[in-house]
Amino acid sequence: ATKTSTLTFTAACNGSGTADDKVAWTITSDAAESTYDATNGIHYGTGKKEVSYLTLTTSGIDKTITQIVVKACGASKTSATISATVGGADFGVQGQSLSSTATDYTFTGSASGEIVISLNQKSEAKALYVKSIEVTYDDGQGADPVLQSIAISGTPKKEYKDYHK
Repeated sequence: ATKTSTLTFTAACNGSGTADDKVAWTITSDAAESTYDATNGIHYGTGKKEVSYLTLTTSGIDKTITQIVVKACGASKTSATISATVGGADFGVQGQSLSSTATDYTFTGSASGEIVISLNQKSEAKALYVKSIEVTYDDGQGADPVLQSIAISGTPKKEYKDYHK
């Protein structure tokens, strides 16, 4: 069955985050975390502090991942890109250009292993933000069960009735 694991940042993360299903994420950057932004999420780098990357990583989902949606953005006039890998291999379209407004970036495929979300830019004083990550995966339980009914109609054959005399 298809399941989702969602991490939504609601405050500064201090280098970690926990999804709604208890999956733990690690957040790293070459800049210190700045003030949380209610619209755009966690915030690394500023107009005065250079940043070249923001990386979010988890090994907490050991199933087949089919989609990752990351709500992210960069500061205005950013040249940043966003990419995703699963199990060390590219997952979906790599190097999508980050908008300066919080936007959903979708990565699709079929893979398992460690998930790495990377926001990258040439080191510059332009902030990088991530608001949420939603991972869709197959829990390996097969399709959700469907109830079926079988209708039996007709009348018993005469021979059957004869046995009960």
